[in-house]
Amino acid sequence: IKLSYGVFWDNSNYRIYDQLFRFNPDGDYKHYKNALTQIFTLNHTLSATTFYTFKLSNMATHYERHVFDDPFNSGYVDVEAYKGRFYNGGTKLWHVSRSTASYGGRFDLLSQITNNHQVKTGFDIRKYKMTYKDFRVLLDRSTDYKPAIGADVPGNINYNNYKHRPLEVAVYIQDKIEFEDMIVNVGIRFDYFDPAGKVPTDTRDPDNAKYFWVNFIGGTDTLRIREGDFNSSTMTVLRTVDIQDKPWEYKYKIAEPTQKISPRIGISYPITDRGAIHFSYGHFFQTPPFQYLYFNSDFEVRSGPLNKNEGKGVFDRIFSIDPEAEGNKMGNAELKPQQTVIYELGLQQQISDDIGIDITGFYKDMRNLLGTEIIEMYDTRLYARYINRDYGNIRGVTFALNQRSSRNISVSLDYTFQIAEGNASDPNDAFLDEISGRESEIRVVPLDWDQTHTLNVNLMVTIPGNWGLSILGKFGSGLPYTFEPPQTGAQFTRFENNERKPANITIDLNAHKKFNIGGIRGSLFMKVYNLFDRRNEIAVYNDTGRAGYTVRTQYWGEWVDIGSESQWVNRPHMFSQPRRVILGFSLGF
Repeated sequence: IKLSYGVFWDNSNYRIYDQLFRFNPDGDYKHYKNALTQIFTLNHTLSATTFYTFKLSNMATHYERHVFDDPFNSGYVDVEAYKGRFYNGGTKLWHVSRSTASYGGRFDLLSQITNNHQVKTGFDIRKYKMTYKDFRVLLDRSTDYKPAIGADVPGNINYNNYKHRPLEVAVYIQDKIEFEDMIVNVGIRFDYFDPAGKVPTDTRDPDNAKYFWVNFIGGTDTLRIREGDFNSSTMTVLRTVDIQDKPWEYKYKIAEPTQKISPRIGISYPITDRGAIHFSYGHFFQTPPFQYLYFNSDFEVRSGPLNKNEGKGVFDRIFSIDPEAEGNKMGNAELKPQQTVIYELGLQQQISDDIGIDITGFYKDMRNLLGTEIIEMYDTRLYARYINRDYGNIRGVTFALNQRSSRNISVSLDYTFQIAEGNASDPNDAFLDEISGRESEIRVVPLDWDQTHTLNVNLMVTIPGNWGLSILGKFGSGLPYTFEPPQTGAQFTRFENNERKPANITIDLNAHKKFNIGGIRGSLFMKVYNLFDRRNEIAVYNDTGRAGYTVRTQYWGEWVDIGSESQWVNRPHMFSQPRRVILGFSLGF
């Protein structure tokens, strides 16, 4: 019997660069994250052929984002008064707090039942507790812009507060069957997920304001329900009700749990004493990220000037109030798991006593990928809802070469050629198309992560028990982006991801030196990321395909804002991280 316990704690305070706040960094958000993980493990050997592992874990994270800890801090100033190309004053106004705790148990049993059959089975269960709250600091001219917070009532998109307790359960069994000249792995897995959420019974009326406008009266305990022309400032008061009377709560239903069965099989067949052919086939399911299930769980849609008959563009209707507020995108607790079916066929071959190669061809068919649909409400407001609508496929081949340590030197190399295509890359594509007033793609296009060529080379020099050095070189061909020309009078047909960014090249170094002082074993280490400080372009302007240059500057005219045109165009976040050096040590007793 072996028992082990591990605890991991992490606390980080950080900032994220925002180009708009380049000259006003104190008006931008500060981020705070705290995480604690505890893991208890029991390993128990029952016999020479059977053992099991039982693991309990608890993980808790808390994240906050705001400018000032106190939402009533007098330092809050509406940023719109200082808006140019850059913000030269003001502050962001949202407070966000998010906590996630999970409790889980896992059991795995492995037994060599006979000489031919090795069976492994087990289960995994995890319960989550998630809380989320955000609110906007309100600055009202009538109160001399004194910071205030609205009430957490239905219809108030400036205040969101919700909790969810999803449950994940998985059970599996697999059998490794060894014949004289063939090895077969066959297994099956069952997954169950309960989102513990709710969904509207009528998606055209998700906030239960059908033909009505629910508006909170500040400073009282009532809601005023009004109807009339949404374009008019005068509306008829129908009735006043107590906020405890919430008929809208009964217009939702509990989201249905999902259940999936995943068969998998793998076969390895030797063709010589130094080579084997391997094949595998399997179904894999992934629960969508929780943010897409629970986003805007209050099901609030913006009120105000969002009527599609106003003659305004969709972008104005959706973002005319506050681009950070929830209220025109909505999660969906009934999203299905994303499904991937993977086929692989490969050859492993030993070339010499020290060198081996592996060539594998693969195909991945992806279904139920996340997308959005645009829904028009009965009062003509619009919002986007996450659904399973997208699909894609990835096909390619990987070549790997490994040389075992010889004279203290070892080398590994792997190269992948692949093509990744689908009907959309981003779950928000339909939403972004709608707010931009363009037609959604109805053709297969390269996906955002479609990197045609990938090459990794690792060289290691090691003196056992003394020191070691490794150099890792990584090359990736350019990822796709969507070319859009600068302002011209010519007609232009837009195709998603029709051009390629520049290739990325990175060299990393890892070195260590071991020591032993008075029975204390230790190691000094150094890690250098991006050794040669290369400026890889990870984001580009869509008219030039480069990170530091756009021809749109020709249409701007004279620069009259703070800073300069070059400071606006050259954006640090569009380049990869510069050289980073980490020094550290480890001790053992």
